[in-house]
Amino acid sequence: IRLPFLFWLIFGRIAWLFCHRSQPESAKETIKRVKTFIENSNSSYETDVLVVSHGFIMRLIRKELFKVGFKGKNFIKAKNGQLYVYEKELS
Repeated sequence: IRLPFLFWLIFGRIAWLFCHRSQPESAKETIKRVKTFIENSNSSYETDVLVVSHGFIMRLIRKELFKVGFKGKNFIKAKNGQLYVYEKELS
């Protein structure tokens, strides 16, 4: 049986959210990995960081950046090849 691509996207995300064994990483593990990345990047001495990622991970990164005080463009679906800039005022 051939199923539409949208089916695989939706059910893959559901499997990920419910920690199905078909998924290499659970939702909790993914979010923890993103938070760790943000903490490490935020505490770095570097002022600029370039992140290249898939759209859904970009949404998670954006959400965590907003939580720690960064400002930038909000999006529902990231555009391919689009540069999104997030900045935090230094105190």
